[in-house]
Amino acid sequence: MKKIVLLLVTIFTLAGCSTKFAYNNIDWLVYWYIDDYIELTSEQESVFDEKLQKWLIWHKREEFPQYINHLDELISDIQQNSLTAQRMGYHQQKAREHWTRLRAHVAPDLVEMSELLTDDQVVYLFAALEEDNKEEAEEYLERVSYSEEKKEKRWLKRSQDSASDWLGRLNQEQKNYIADSFGTFEPTREHWIAYKEDYQASLRTLFATRHTNENFKDDLLVMITQPEKYRSEAFNQASERNTKKSKQYLLDLMQVATEKQKRTLVKNIEKYKDDIVDLSQ
Repeated sequence: MKKIVLLLVTIFTLAGCSTKFAYNNIDWLVYWYIDDYIELTSEQESVFDEKLQKWLIWHKREEFPQYINHLDELISDIQQNSLTAQRMGYHQQKAREHWTRLRAHVAPDLVEMSELLTDDQVVYLFAALEEDNKEEAEEYLERVSYSEEKKEKRWLKRSQDSASDWLGRLNQEQKNYIADSFGTFEPTREHWIAYKEDYQASLRTLFATRHTNENFKDDLLVMITQPEKYRSEAFNQASERNTKKSKQYLLDLMQVATEKQKRTLVKNIEKYKDDIVDLSQ
């Protein structure tokens, strides 16, 4: 169920050149994704299709206006050079709120649909999730074995590409700042993998009791809407520190951004806004 929530959030909050394509083709994109984990019956597909259409109507009516208003606020802060640490924190919190509202809205329907799953489907679901976990753990072990030089080169390319996607061509001062920032953020991938495994183990245990547990639906709703409860304290603390460092990192980049780069950034954000406006029609 959490996998479905994550997919919906990704598509519902997508931005960029593929936004309208993904949103307008969400039905087959969702099934393309779900097929790796559950093969739905015709009855289940019919129920899911009905729920999905209702989610889309709600999303366009209730969420799109909030996205547009938020993007307008962000654009205004950039144009007026008022993107302070406080305002950056405000925008980060607003982004989290977009995600939690969507999760809270679809979760009750997902809980209801969970009762339609057969025992075989549940077994297959957790087997597929376990396979995903193994692949992710193997990829993680491979990456941590890289030399420091290779890690730095990969991080530098990814970070510079991300910055240039938003700001346009970077100047040498910005490239130097990004290079000097290597090692600033704490690695959390190991925490993330442990969190996923703990969460899925608890979810598997809960589903094993679904035929006898009178509180199954309430318990599942809590698990979908409050997955953060399964994160370790070490993970939470590292994530919080990284959030603060990320805020400062972005602010520092904006401090050395040229007026042309700021205009490019605004244009890129306006493209996202235009996509949302078009999809609202």
